[in-house]
Amino acid sequence: MKIVEWKDKFSVHVDEMDRHHKKLLGYLAELQKEIASNDAAKKVGETLNALIEYAGFHFVEEERLMRAMSYPELAVQIDQHAYFANEVNEMLKQFHQGILPSRSVLAFLSDWFINHIMQEDYKYGKMIELGKPIFKELQ
Repeated sequence: MKIVEWKDKFSVHVDEMDRHHKKLLGYLAELQKEIASNDAAKKVGETLNALIEYAGFHFVEEERLMRAMSYPELAVQIDQHAYFANEVNEMLKQFHQGILPSRSVLAFLSDWFINHIMQEDYKYGKMIELGKPIFKELQ
């Protein structure tokens, strides 16, 4: 499985959120490397914990930004953030049961994350960039 790296097309044109997204993608890339290595069991738990912690921080900050701009799709974002957090928590639970997360689970998380940035987060970034509520135009 190819490791997902940051690309300019992932940018939501909000510097702080782009920095957060880059860090989250870094955690996903780290998980991919760890699972592919022989010493995966030593690191996966730490990386999953770090991913969960940072994702929680990021989601709070991103939702705060959306509340401040009266973003019309905030509820959708909150639901998607909760879904992502639940998936990663399930991975951590399985890890503690002695089951390493599979490549297919990592592929799912990577795909979810990239699609979330490019489809959902892009919308609020575009609203900010244009300085007007253009949500309906983006659908």
